[in-house]
Amino acid sequence: MFFDELLQQIGEFGRYQRRVYFLACMMVIPTAWHIAIQVFTAGYTDFWCKIPDWEDTECTKWNLTDTECEEAKRDAGIPEVPGATPPFQQCYRYNVSGVDFYPGLNSSAEFDETLKCDAGWEYDTTQYKTTIITDFDLVCSRSTYPDLAQSIFFTGVLTGSFIFGGLADRIGRHPALFMCVAIQTFLGIGISFAPNFPAYIVLRGILGIGNHMVLVLAFVMGTEFVGPSKRVYAGVVITFFLSAGNMSLALIALLIRKWRILQFVISAPAFLSLCLYPFIPESVRWLISQGKHKQARELIHKVAEVNKVEIPDELLSTERMQEDEEPESTILDIFRYPQTRIRMIILVWVAMVNSFLYYGLTLSAGDLGELDYVAFFVSGAVEIPAYFFCLFFLDRWGRRPIQAMFFFIAGIACLVTTFLPIGTANTVVSMIGKLGASGALCVSPFYTLELLPTPVRTAGMGLSTMFLGLGSILAPVFFVLGEYWEPLPMVIFGVGGIFAGFPTLLLPETMGENLPETMEEGEQFGIKKKDEKELNGILKVDANANMETTKLPNDKEESSPINGIETDQV
Repeated sequence: MFFDELLQQIGEFGRYQRRVYFLACMMVIPTAWHIAIQVFTAGYTDFWCKIPDWEDTECTKWNLTDTECEEAKRDAGIPEVPGATPPFQQCYRYNVSGVDFYPGLNSSAEFDETLKCDAGWEYDTTQYKTTIITDFDLVCSRSTYPDLAQSIFFTGVLTGSFIFGGLADRIGRHPALFMCVAIQTFLGIGISFAPNFPAYIVLRGILGIGNHMVLVLAFVMGTEFVGPSKRVYAGVVITFFLSAGNMSLALIALLIRKWRILQFVISAPAFLSLCLYPFIPESVRWLISQGKHKQARELIHKVAEVNKVEIPDELLSTERMQEDEEPESTILDIFRYPQTRIRMIILVWVAMVNSFLYYGLTLSAGDLGELDYVAFFVSGAVEIPAYFFCLFFLDRWGRRPIQAMFFFIAGIACLVTTFLPIGTANTVVSMIGKLGASGALCVSPFYTLELLPTPVRTAGMGLSTMFLGLGSILAPVFFVLGEYWEPLPMVIFGVGGIFAGFPTLLLPETMGENLPETMEEGEQFGIKKKDEKELNGILKVDANANMETTKLPNDKEESSPINGIETDQV
């Protein structure tokens, strides 16, 4: 594991690595914005049928404001639905033909026929001025279309993970990353000009292909430059930027209530990410694994120069670098090696469960405030304690027990909520579950990164991300099952969390270990150490047993054979 040893000479997290890492972290914020933006661009708002017969009726003669006039027309022309929220029918109106409007009109006495909304809808603009729902009339028979748009986006995430995960291992992390940034930039801006809903979902689907892989590749490139003793710091701190992206999105959306402007504003900063092209280098690990020794030496010397250290030339010899050189590999190579294959299966299962736990608990977090902005901000803020815990304890307790612990916390919390009525207690327990899901999500990426060897590391991360996308698609599907038995979604989340915790315990611990650089090193990772421990245990037991049979010097027998060796010789 040549490069990890080299990092101990040039600095495991020196000035050069800190600069690259910070730039990679900054790329995460726009990525978080695009993942969650539809919370606000498709935010729910009350709606009701337009009443064309009364559209030109003014209320000034009754001294009513425009808002009061609109509400009075709604109350008179829309059937009531007692006990519902909102308390009026949203997809039907009375047939008011031939009846003039006046405040206090007794609808039940005047009208007995209802019609579907044949002239469009009116929307409550108290919280949102415009959304894709109000612009494209995604209500009544089209009410599932926003969910379709989100599913198309995550389908793009699945596709992008497959395409760019393998591509990054073939052509390099650097070009793959900036191809994804370009997709993120131009498609994000293009969405703000979408003329209709079909154009919107197509553009958002293509955005998904590149957007999430910006996060994955930035994470890989930021951490592959970091030595073992600093890897936890690098792996955890980047998640704070993800949380910061979520919380800042709530603040931006609070200030910008029109969806097209909001979409444009969160997309424009990605142009700054494109400008980082000359400042973020290719991964040295990838260069070495591909036999590109000249480029690797040049970059290593540059790192050493910025970090103000000197490197003996013999450390950069071709022979040393060839130790980590690997023939071209694909994602299929993961499944050609038995140990790597088993670990990858566990990792993708864990990723999928983690995803639907995280998004499911976000969707079912309870009433945290009157505004979506407050609820979303709090939902993002509750992740921070989990990330701090990871930051301080991952290098003390290890990855395996902490990830399993977070899964058990999330799973048990979900099961407990099924016994609690909706209210404060339910919300608090749900937030404990969200904390657990966030902690597991924090550990999962760099645990995957540390377990997989360099030639298939990004492809494996991409495959894991594919199942993250699948899990995020499943989360709202599980909520539909609540129509048959209300606690069922949380039961699924709870059981899923527990059954993700147990397989985690089967993975080898990576705390303090060098990253495997070749497929052979990846296959032996954890096994050799386990065998050594078992051998040492056997030798220790044998030694203790042998000591019990050895006579003391003042015994009559001067020696006794131990495994063919005389005790005096021992």
